[in-house]
Amino acid sequence: MLGRRTQLALSIALGLTAASCGTKTDATLAVYAQNLTLAKVSGPFGAKLEGSVDIVCDLGHWATGPVEVQTIGLRLVRDGQPVLVDAKLVPASPLPLTVQPSSKATITYSITQQLAAADETAACAGPLGVSGSVTTSAEAAVAVGTSAVAVTGCP
Repeated sequence: MLGRRTQLALSIALGLTAASCGTKTDATLAVYAQNLTLAKVSGPFGAKLEGSVDIVCDLGHWATGPVEVQTIGLRLVRDGQPVLVDAKLVPASPLPLTVQPSSKATITYSITQQLAAADETAACAGPLGVSGSVTTSAEAAVAVGTSAVAVTGCP
């Protein structure tokens, strides 16, 4: 039977070993969308949809080198189906974008669309989300999306 000190030393050693191993996510690129905002606003030319969404690329510290984010394709969706297909989702930063190990890069996309009457109805028919894919030098395509949010300014 092991003594208390031996048990404690083994527990500490095993804990330190497990903590130093790292995980698969420490060596990969995590891509996610967050901070989706959408609003219907009135303007001199009628109603308009405005908003933004952040695409975050987080490269783990065990990655062997940088990863290049080559393309990002996004669309507005409701229940997984495209909505307002003419909406413009424009990045604040140009692509490609290089992400270094142990770092994050955030690309904010502005969202705009002039709303005709039918588009205004579609925009206000229920919560909307953003869905799409990100192509990198490490992977062919990574799916990305947000939870749906209510469009502010709708009745």
